[in-house]
Amino acid sequence: MAKDDKQAPQVQAQPAKREKPRRIRKFAKTFINFPRWMGVDELKVTGNRIGRMVKDLVTPAKAQHHETFEEAVERLGLTEKDIQERMKSFRLQSRVIAFVALVLLGYAIYLFVSDHILAGFIAVLITGVAVTLAVKEHFRYFQMKQRQLGSTLGQWFKAFIGRG
Repeated sequence: MAKDDKQAPQVQAQPAKREKPRRIRKFAKTFINFPRWMGVDELKVTGNRIGRMVKDLVTPAKAQHHETFEEAVERLGLTEKDIQERMKSFRLQSRVIAFVALVLLGYAIYLFVSDHILAGFIAVLITGVAVTLAVKEHFRYFQMKQRQLGSTLGQWFKAFIGRG
């Protein structure tokens, strides 16, 4: 019988220990709302918004209307002299920006060699932006030279390296 008496109080003591943490947890839940403090709902909304922005950036916009080069010239009222001036301007801008990109790339290499790694990465990023601008301006020049709207970057690249 002594063995039974010792075992019985242990069984009864365990539920009492479980009840106490539940009461504390229930009390704490009324005052502590961790997901609300962290703004979980706002984080979800912001994450969805960023996802939509990335999708919009990656997906190219479709043209509102399709027109030929001649129709665009007529719509804008351009003369042959205007076209030649714009071509010259686009070509000059692309060359100047490409030169700036080359200088920036040299500066980035200098920064990497002199152990300024973070500044070097930033300079490489800025170089990338400059190269993008130079390609954009040269692509505009290419379309005017070909007298064709809607050219692809593949067509431009082939013409640029001399295969087109």
